[in-house]
Amino acid sequence: MSVGNKKKKPRRPWSEKGGPPQPRALWLHVDSKRLLNGIMLGTLLGLFVLAIIFHRTGTQPAARTIGSFALILAGCVLYSLYLVSFESSRIRASRSILALGMFSLMPILAAVWFPHFRIPLYLIPVTLVAFIFGIAYSERTAISVSFMLCLLVGLSLHITSASHELPGSVTNPYDLLMVLFAGAAVAALGCGHIRKRSKLLKVGLASSLVQGVLIAAVMAQAGKPVVIEECALGFLNGVLSAALISAGLPIIESIFKITTDISLLELSDQNHPLLRRLSLEAPGTYHHSLILGNLAEAAGEAIGANSLLLRVGAYFHDIGKVVKPEYFVENEGIHGSMHSNLSPTMSTLIITAHSKDGAEMAREAGLPQAIADLIQQHHGTSLVEFFYREAVGRSDSKEKVDDALFRHGGPRPQTKEAAVLMLSDAVESASRSLPDPSPSRIARQVHEIINRKLIDGQLEECDLTLAEVHKVEQSLVRSLTSLFHGRIKYPEPDESAEREQNGDRNR
Repeated sequence: MSVGNKKKKPRRPWSEKGGPPQPRALWLHVDSKRLLNGIMLGTLLGLFVLAIIFHRTGTQPAARTIGSFALILAGCVLYSLYLVSFESSRIRASRSILALGMFSLMPILAAVWFPHFRIPLYLIPVTLVAFIFGIAYSERTAISVSFMLCLLVGLSLHITSASHELPGSVTNPYDLLMVLFAGAAVAALGCGHIRKRSKLLKVGLASSLVQGVLIAAVMAQAGKPVVIEECALGFLNGVLSAALISAGLPIIESIFKITTDISLLELSDQNHPLLRRLSLEAPGTYHHSLILGNLAEAAGEAIGANSLLLRVGAYFHDIGKVVKPEYFVENEGIHGSMHSNLSPTMSTLIITAHSKDGAEMAREAGLPQAIADLIQQHHGTSLVEFFYREAVGRSDSKEKVDDALFRHGGPRPQTKEAAVLMLSDAVESASRSLPDPSPSRIARQVHEIINRKLIDGQLEECDLTLAEVHKVEQSLVRSLTSLFHGRIKYPEPDESAEREQNGDRNR
């Protein structure tokens, strides 16, 4: 068939996609609402900075004032547009936007006020902001923000230098910006996936060394003697920034609503009150959670998801079962099933309630919102098939059973981590029923379970791609195959030989 005769696929109406399409700016990959928010945030930042600068420098010629106004305003607007374009998912809350503005203003205000108070410019806290953005967002964002802030710091110093002499040995602001950006870049690149507070200090030390060496290099390049005190200031910048971040980490987590690896490692302690209660009141569920943590962590690493969050989330995902542990099959004792005298509908209500109960318990215990979301989303709106089929078998052939009565309350997984936890939980539970867990049977069962989740639409609201689903499937098959590995049957002892050996010993 020729290219011109190919039929175009009909486009689905927006009503089938969950809502009308958002209006988009022609020159940015961001909708108009975010574009407006970015412009407003940048304008406010720019006006505030300009007010401070002009307050410090006094009246200036009209041309210089207009030029300064245009440069600062353009820099702040572009800076804000970058944030709302590439980090919009984390700055929706008003508190996060306010915190962004406050932290972003710190280096700019330092550039305005430090010359007045004769404070060394090598202490401008660009490295501190790089640490904050690297922990709250990503290394890429921290480096980009540091670069933009260095440009704004340079503009502010250029305007301020008209009325105040720059303190210390700084005669060329561009050398200063190079030193500040290099230290901030080292901090940004090193603050990803920090699992120990000591690593923060190591990263701060590396940033300090880079700044100290560059300060010495700048002095040598300018033909000046190397001043140890100036190099020490660069060293102090990185170390002091790391120390402040280490002490203020809980504040950063609270402001930006994030959960760092350090906090997750603290939550993975099996002596946590909720995990201790789970191990005592629902030991079967506790054992299942430990195994699931290993499966989900390996699957998360396969697709680049937050594997530590998956492991800790798996530990807590079924804490709601402690409300009625005996109603879940892994905790059934010698008395047998508690559902034998209940209707399928009532049994479904008891089973599906554990997600909601677990999320409430997590919030009461002060667990991070990310953990509570995993608890509530790890079943999505999946069908409780056992009791649904039992209800279908009990009903008359003329009466149709509504499957909505036999589904979990949801919501469906909203993140990759929640989706991976759902798939891992489903295959781990189902693998227990395999009579002969051979590798081929495990692979077939895992494939069927994941396909059912896809067909049921459980993964439609998260950003998990089909390629990543395939990687998760392969990881789960490998983990389950290792879990159900075969054992060599030990030979039974020969009774006659054993009697002879005993007889010899008696002699």
